Amino acid sequence: MVRLFLENTNSPGPVTAVRWCVDRIDLENLKKRGITDPFFALVIAQPSAEENLYFFIDFKVVPLDQAMEFIEFRSAGEYRIFGFVIWVQSDMRPSKKLNDLREYIEKYCSSYRSIEFIHERLEQNSITSRDIEMGSADIVVPEGYFAKEPSRFEKWWVNLWYESKPKNQCQFRKRRMLAYSIQPFVVIFYATFKSLLLFGQILLFILIGARKIKYSAFLHPFTYELLEWEVKDEKWTSWFFTDSSGKERNPVYFFFVPMVQLILSVISLIFAKRVGGSFLWWLAGLNAVIALLIVVILFDLMKRFFPEETEEEVRARRQRELEKAYAEYQDMICVGVPLRADIAALPVRRKTFYLKFRNFQRRVCLPFSK
Repeated sequence: MVRLFLENTNSPGPVTAVRWCVDRIDLENLKKRGITDPFFALVIAQPSAEENLYFFIDFKVVPLDQAMEFIEFRSAGEYRIFGFVIWVQSDMRPSKKLNDLREYIEKYCSSYRSIEFIHERLEQNSITSRDIEMGSADIVVPEGYFAKEPSRFEKWWVNLWYESKPKNQCQFRKRRMLAYSIQPFVVIFYATFKSLLLFGQILLFILIGARKIKYSAFLHPFTYELLEWEVKDEKWTSWFFTDSSGKERNPVYFFFVPMVQLILSVISLIFAKRVGGSFLWWLAGLNAVIALLIVVILFDLMKRFFPEETEEEVRARRQRELEKAYAEYQDMICVGVPLRADIAALPVRRKTFYLKFRNFQRRVCLPFSK
């Protein structure tokens, strides 16, 4: 069984610490399965009016041996935090496993459903097991502790290049540093370049005889996108292909399209000249062949100096890694008494720089309320 411990069930702010432990029998179960990199999923949800159904708000996936994490809330209210052990049985790097697990959790925790349904789906994908019982904890987040919203103009200017809004003050400050240093020059270049593209697009549609072109689009680079404004009607039309009533013209009109005549002129010019071999092309080809031979030789040398492990060596190495990993999990075994969700109460090896930084960050980076 997994057990969760909160810093305070009545959170004094929008960020709270969560600590966890795992029963000894569950760790033995993981070891027997050969799980070398177990992870821990924290799922944040709000109860609904229907029993055992939740609105899933957010989630986090972290290494199991991290022992503690800080959870940000984006609005006041009552929440329930679920925690369970997950894994990927493969030879992938831990970082790749972590990304895959996050994708799985996001897939199933993005709607309104029961936590048992999510746990069942994850078990069907061999990511977790209901033999290891999940843990949960309730918390109440009060109002009045969230970060103050910036002005309307500053929000637009700072978030100009971002699709999502900043979650907290630190993200907003990072964006603001760029917004008031590099961004003005980038914006000038972007606006100029896009205006030229839009102007070129207008000329292109003039050459193909498009109807109802938005000629002023190049003056509004932040409002109009390429290929999204040239025709107001649902169906694209050209003066050379259809008349004003929508009736199709004779195919002969195709050869009168200025763009078609321009392409034909270029092709005619190319065939009018003699095209011979070039010294530069031969030189580039010879260099490419030599570079390919060097790569093949180096690859062969790498295989000779760094031979692949045999199956027995791989099994022995994995067993050593497994024994070493689970020997370090002993300080995460549940001992029957509540644990403090505080860095000062963690074992020395668990007091990582990441947790210390997150503890500092939550004091200076309040989240914005949705």
